[in-house]
Amino acid sequence: MMEVSTVALMIDEYAKWLRSRVEIKKINETDYVEITTPFLDRDNDTIQLFMKETEDKKILLSDGGDTISELETIGIDVSRGRRKELVETILRQNGAKLDNSEIAVITTYENFPIAKNNIIRAILAINDLYYLTSRTVSTVFKEEVEEFLQKNEIRYSTGFGLIGRSGLYQPFHFLIQSAHRDIVMQAIGRPIRQWISLFIMSWSDVAALRGHDTVSFGVLNDEAVSVDESLIMAMKTYDIRPFLWSKKEVLLAEIRG
Repeated sequence: MMEVSTVALMIDEYAKWLRSRVEIKKINETDYVEITTPFLDRDNDTIQLFMKETEDKKILLSDGGDTISELETIGIDVSRGRRKELVETILRQNGAKLDNSEIAVITTYENFPIAKNNIIRAILAINDLYYLTSRTVSTVFKEEVEEFLQKNEIRYSTGFGLIGRSGLYQPFHFLIQSAHRDIVMQAIGRPIRQWISLFIMSWSDVAALRGHDTVSFGVLNDEAVSVDESLIMAMKTYDIRPFLWSKKEVLLAEIRG
């Protein structure tokens, strides 16, 4: 079993790596500061946030309208139907809103880290609408996993969060409780580096406070793409058990323990 001190050191190093790849600059003749993050959109361009102080001394964080604009450019309309419902759900889950096609969050200085993390989640999730087929538009991956749990009569809670070592609220998809352990489970519809990195950061923040009776499962949607082995190893390094959706019977057996 990996020592907590070792994991803490790895988390600190990862945080330093993230910090070194953030660029900040003032936008001339405006009140905005531009933040370039290490996270990538579907075109492998870095995601940029725009930040300014509001009149009541709060912080406005925005994507500048880039996410919705890029989807509209390639003919994806998120203003109606199932896609509109998905966008509204994503925004609500991350405490964000749509303001004239801009994904935006208003927060305080104290809660800035949470807001920054949440708006990046929202941008990535909405950006991923590009990849949804007609099949998965009608039932996104989290809902597929939820239907699987219901079909197999697994009791669970969904849409919950835990407070981590940082003091930040970390949202997760499922909590499965039994007499001998709790399972924190995340459904990762696009098992790429940035989504898995966000999950690793969230779990690492709460793991040290949960004890050995709580374990973490990552369910990886490998129906359309193969999952990079290095990402699977990264999850294992942080004591997250990865499960391929193509082998969901293995996941079921592990849940039932």
